[in-house]
Amino acid sequence: MGTRAQACNRRRNSLLVWALSTLLCLPMLLMFEDMVRSNPGGRSIEAFIRMGLGTRFGRCVPVMYIGLVIVGLPSGAFVAGRYVARTFDLGLATTIAIAVTVLLAAIVVNFAGVRASTRVQIAATWALGFAVLDAPLRRREGPPLAVLAASL
Repeated sequence: MGTRAQACNRRRNSLLVWALSTLLCLPMLLMFEDMVRSNPGGRSIEAFIRMGLGTRFGRCVPVMYIGLVIVGLPSGAFVAGRYVARTFDLGLATTIAIAVTVLLAAIVVNFAGVRASTRVQIAATWALGFAVLDAPLRRREGPPLAVLAASL
């Protein structure tokens, strides 16, 4: 297989992993929705854990959250940067630059407030959706639905 075919397979595999991850995360997201509704105060996760596991474990939630923010967010940003860099065959410097950009953008949007954050999330979701659907259409010619169906 040539490098072009390998790159195409990586992209297809990447999309498959994202689709499966979305399906696997859906039950967890629904659980979080129920949890927030059952504990509408600002401490829904902590209250939920206190109800199920007791006060001692409930007190650990803020510490675990800080660990998640310190380790998880930079790791996620680095993974996003790596996806972009590998898609366009770019190096480590690009990965780091994208990771830093993602983190800075998240900080700016977070400070802008909930409404701004929601708007950015909706816009990013639509942009990613269009990018995923548009990529196969740009590589082939023919009616858009036939091209899309043939590329899946």
